[in-house]
Amino acid sequence: MPPTPAPYAICLSLLLRPTEVAIWATRRVVARGEHSRRLASIGRPLPNVTCYIIDPESDLSAPRFQPKGVFGELWLGGMQVARGYLKRPEKTAEAFVPHPWPQADLSGRGVVYRTGARARWYADGEIEFGGRIDFQVKLRGQRIELGEIESRLMQHNNVKECCVVCKETESVRDKFLVGYWTLAGKEHLNSDDLGAWLNTQLPDYMIPKVFMQLPKLPVNAN
Repeated sequence: MPPTPAPYAICLSLLLRPTEVAIWATRRVVARGEHSRRLASIGRPLPNVTCYIIDPESDLSAPRFQPKGVFGELWLGGMQVARGYLKRPEKTAEAFVPHPWPQADLSGRGVVYRTGARARWYADGEIEFGGRIDFQVKLRGQRIELGEIESRLMQHNNVKECCVVCKETESVRDKFLVGYWTLAGKEHLNSDDLGAWLNTQLPDYMIPKVFMQLPKLPVNAN
């Protein structure tokens, strides 16, 4: 007889596997047949890893922890943290900062790694992944996820590709959003109509000031 399947499977999260922390940093145990609502959960830290969720507005020399349920930047410490990037001192200084709490640095590494990931704690100690902090912009006091605007634009039947960026005019030093998009199919759609449609989907402050239709979005060699 074939062996009885195990009642659970261990899933090492693919959402958080930075090379800077020896590939794996967290894991989550997923029961067989489980249909969890926590699609963005990256589980709990591995034994040799410490996870900190930091207020991105706080001073690096005196970082503040975010309370449970509040998004912040995910920092990683512990035995598995690398010492930096080879022959890239500027990038190393930006991502690997001195450990703010030496008494908690049991590994003696002396640094923590700033992942650039947006995350928050669940009440039971699991961590929810919320995208990248570097895709977030601050515009007139509001924090905006550019990816959320792009996701809504892609829901329009006549939009094939899109990209939203934050621009700044040199003369006035004023920031504004620009939405670039390409047409799907041959149906007519102008930028004004697209802006009016998006205005029914998102709050005012998330609507790009300018929409530009392109024949195709530029891409690099990769």
